[in-house]
Amino acid sequence: MVFRYSVTAPFVIRRFIHMSWGFIFLFLHLYFPAVARWIFGGGFVAILLLDLLRHGQWFWPRLFRHWFGHLLKPAEAGGRLTGATWMLFTVAVLSWYFPFRPAATGIAILAFSDPLAALGGKFIPSPRIYQQKTLAGSFVFVICSFLLGWWIGSLSVGASFFLAFLTTMVEIFSPADLENAGIGLTAAGLAWLAKFFA
Repeated sequence: MVFRYSVTAPFVIRRFIHMSWGFIFLFLHLYFPAVARWIFGGGFVAILLLDLLRHGQWFWPRLFRHWFGHLLKPAEAGGRLTGATWMLFTVAVLSWYFPFRPAATGIAILAFSDPLAALGGKFIPSPRIYQQKTLAGSFVFVICSFLLGWWIGSLSVGASFFLAFLTTMVEIFSPADLENAGIGLTAAGLAWLAKFFA
């Protein structure tokens, strides 16, 4: 039990951090949109700088590795931008350049569908369908995205399913570095198109 916890704990913690920040982002966007876009934009610039400056041996890189090193994916530890940086970039773009409701849909799906799918894929036994993606994880992603498209996006059942299916395809096949951006922008773009053609 201790061994299993030690292996899976960073994975689970990372997903709960993702959902916690996502919930805060969605709350700010829904209830304080005029202020939220400035918070997201400024936050992205700040976290990008911190991300870029986390390499080397001076004070900040050592502190970063001490606090967050165990949560990093191998590519992030090797120098790629972190998922948190990509998430905040995506939320900032959505809040500044997309209409209110489609942006909220993209933020919600990025905040909840992605980490819940990862947890489902990790802990529900099922076959892999592409690289690390599993059938169970993709099913969880479709269901969550469908419900969020219908509830947050106020989309029809058909439009919600279409959005959920296409966004799941993006989640499965997008490069790991661009997954957060791909999920959020795809979901918001499809929600925008659905409203435009409704």
